[in-house]
Amino acid sequence: MAAIKFKVVVLENQFSQVDNMIVPPMVKLPSKVFVGHEQSASLNCEVEGNPTPTISWSPCDVENLLCDKQILNICKVQSARANYSCAARNYLGIATATTVLVIGGKDVYLRLSVSAECDCKDSLWKKLQEELVKIFAKTQRYLRAQLIEVRCESLIFDAVLMFSTEVAEDETISTIQTAIVDGKLGDLSVNVSSIIGIPPVEQTSTAAPTSSTPKSDRLFQILVERGSINLSVC
Repeated sequence: MAAIKFKVVVLENQFSQVDNMIVPPMVKLPSKVFVGHEQSASLNCEVEGNPTPTISWSPCDVENLLCDKQILNICKVQSARANYSCAARNYLGIATATTVLVIGGKDVYLRLSVSAECDCKDSLWKKLQEELVKIFAKTQRYLRAQLIEVRCESLIFDAVLMFSTEVAEDETISTIQTAIVDGKLGDLSVNVSSIIGIPPVEQTSTAAPTSSTPKSDRLFQILVERGSINLSVC
């Protein structure tokens, strides 16, 4: 709806002109917002109009959230992607915009469960790194994978996949799952039983290796940097 202009002319020994602009509501909202797994997100609905429009968000839990404010704060995001709409109203009409809140970003944290012996963890991770490069070769956005820690219950790798641009967690998982055919990940014969997203974790430098022999049921922290692997017992 176009802006409407009223002109009021007052004759009182002189000529004066008063302009009053009324404008229907307009909404500006990003089409997509990325957030880390189980992290908090803030959605910003920029509204213009005269009279000043009222704001409402949908969906919104009115008991726990402020649904009529410009900023909508969402805690511990767990859905891979969800739509949120912002509506602005004044007596001239209504305007709406929708954003997609997506778990992901430039760093995607994943947990890969692999059926293999713990003794193979080092060589298996090196091979996984090579296969991940091949899997994401066509995207031209994949940089590298960094291992955060590995558990020797079966073999559980917690890793962060790094990209040059923001990517969705669910699409990243789907790409890896598509590459797994008949128990094979490229040239790697493994059974990847599950791939799930995990919350971002604070990465720390590994300590110097101890002289004791680690047991298979203990937790190891491995930091992969430019092809080298440092191992410490946690």
